[in-house]
Amino acid sequence: MESLIIRTYLDELKLNGRSDNTIKTYHSLLIRADRFKPLTKWKKDDVNKYFIHLQENSKPATFEASKLRVKKFFEWKGSKICNHITAKIESGGEIEAKDILTVEEVQLMIDTTKSPMYQALIAFLFESGARISEVLPIKVSDVEETDKGMINRVYETKAKTSKRPILCLFSGQYIRNLISYLNLKDDSRLFPIEKSSAYRMLVNIGKRAGIEKKSNPHRMRHAQARQLLEEEYDPLIINKKLGLAPNSNVRARYTHVGDDDVINATLRHSGGEIVKRTPQRLAEPETIHKLDDKRTLIKLNDENEQFKTSMQDLQAQLNKLKINFQTAAFQRPTVK
Repeated sequence: MESLIIRTYLDELKLNGRSDNTIKTYHSLLIRADRFKPLTKWKKDDVNKYFIHLQENSKPATFEASKLRVKKFFEWKGSKICNHITAKIESGGEIEAKDILTVEEVQLMIDTTKSPMYQALIAFLFESGARISEVLPIKVSDVEETDKGMINRVYETKAKTSKRPILCLFSGQYIRNLISYLNLKDDSRLFPIEKSSAYRMLVNIGKRAGIEKKSNPHRMRHAQARQLLEEEYDPLIINKKLGLAPNSNVRARYTHVGDDDVINATLRHSGGEIVKRTPQRLAEPETIHKLDDKRTLIKLNDENEQFKTSMQDLQAQLNKLKINFQTAAFQRPTVK
């Protein structure tokens, strides 16, 4: 049950413009801490006990995220009981070029899955650079065929405007195949899946493709950002396409200086010729027709993949319930 002080804090975060996803994260982590012991009764000793317990029973990322959120909560409350806790600030660090998916690796993931839905999702996430939370609400009615090509409108999550247009030069045919394959109507969601399923499925596809880098949905965004920088797009255009504020410094995360950058800069200043790499593009798929026999086989395979993902989601939920049970057991007072 959510306490009044947690609800008051979350309401203030919302009033100060924090995103729904950020508020959900705060809510989840604060509720978990409150179940350990009501936050209104915490003392410094409780802080130490809780984070020792959490460190032993959760992933490092969850542990660090919890320290950060709980510490901010007590600072807002005017309490100093968390002042001795050091919390790592998430993200904002530079992403090494070697950790970013290449176009070839994105194409390999598309070729690995036989599901038209996940082929379209991977292709569009990469080409648009959009967040998964912006992509999943898209409806078929948001897709428009124009003389320039297919334009898809993604839902903004951080900016104040409602949608932004994306020209689908390379993912367009994958999206057409998906609409035909699922026989989607105008009011249907283009990608009728949940965020957790999309995350797990892309990670699984990456592993099956033999890719050692992280391949979750957000990694497609990193890959697109890096490609835009390599092709020397104007920074304002990059921010606009990725749904960033005009003064955002997020792109600095991708501007890792490598050996090629040093060599090219030396050539440029000495009047030498710079050999630029030819930009790599996604390959266009074959067209799927509604009555195609191949479509039936693909659909059976897709349903099998979806079933496997659902089973993994159920297992994850069971693991979460197990952790909550262990937490409850830890808090249970000893009967004397």
